[in-house]
Amino acid sequence: AILDRHEEMVSNISNNGIGTNDRGRRRKTFELVLPYDDMSDLPLSPKVYHRHTQPHSDYMMDVRKCNSPTEVLRKWESRGRILMLVFPPPGPFALDCVKAYVDTYEGNDTVIYVGEGRGGANGNEELFTYFCGGDWALEKVMDVKPSPGGKGYERMFVLRKVKDEAKHTR
Repeated sequence: AILDRHEEMVSNISNNGIGTNDRGRRRKTFELVLPYDDMSDLPLSPKVYHRHTQPHSDYMMDVRKCNSPTEVLRKWESRGRILMLVFPPPGPFALDCVKAYVDTYEGNDTVIYVGEGRGGANGNEELFTYFCGGDWALEKVMDVKPSPGGKGYERMFVLRKVKDEAKHTR
């Protein structure tokens, strides 16, 4: 799903002449992933793993700090992308992000959720009720490598918003 969306966006840029200079060369490369975090619950302490350390450059260098994920999702650069939620905290955070993502742009129609399913440690019951309400189709479920000490309940779920005309033909 991610690579398909990347190809679609790069193709749209190329076909519309956007992102090229007079000689047809691309001015800016398309960033496949725009990672954001509020940095409140990092697995590696920024006091120990700062910008001059290898783990920082391997795992945290490209992550952008944000205080409001819903604000980030409403930015122009987030349009037409895939929303990937990785181990969201319990509570309304994940559902708030999904709703902000979908409400921003009609083409925002794919969510990849990595975490435990209904009743698990990630998200909340309302998130799963929202996805099971008929507006979303589960395209794929995949196993993920369990974290050390984890119980292995985590999965990766690929969900796509059902188009209005498809809902009427069911």
